Amino acid sequence: MNNEDKILSILESMQQEFKGVNKRLDGIDGRLDGIDERLDGIDERLDNIESDIEDLKEGMGEVRSGTNVLLDWADRVEHHIGIPLFKTS
Repeated sequence: MNNEDKILSILESMQQEFKGVNKRLDGIDGRLDGIDERLDGIDERLDNIESDIEDLKEGMGEVRSGTNVLLDWADRVEHHIGIPLFKTS
């Protein structure tokens, strides 16, 4: 076997090894694409959760404000009608 044949043999074996490596890398790329899709879904769900939390905070503020108005009203009415509206311990 001359030098050219040896070089060709080495190149052919390297090509076979590279094909195997490329096949494995293609598999990894496919798995990473799946992971990216899942992460996109998770990001979307987190955005929805954050939006829901903001809505809850707003609603909680409105409820707190309304409750304070009612408590203030009950306190003022209690003095006028002479009947305690709250149980005091």
